[in-house]
Amino acid sequence: MKALQITDKIIDCQETAKRFFGDEYEKEIYPYKELIKVVMKANNIKEIPALLKISKTNVYNDSPTAQVLFIAATAELIEKKK
Repeated sequence: MKALQITDKIIDCQETAKRFFGDEYEKEIYPYKELIKVVMKANNIKEIPALLKISKTNVYNDSPTAQVLFIAATAELIEKKK
């Protein structure tokens, strides 16, 4: 049950970011996806652990917008794998 709740929150963040940024969504999310990929590669980890690692940084914690975009970017990367 807990995993489904987390998944729902990740999807909610993604949908919120898409609505908020509209046509600019892809442009806005791009740097966040790239940063997650860098963290994944540098630490040999998957998307969610990379997000958790990023969530411990000031960049993440000092900006609610960045938080939503990092979570949305994580969802994008997971979806891309399917």
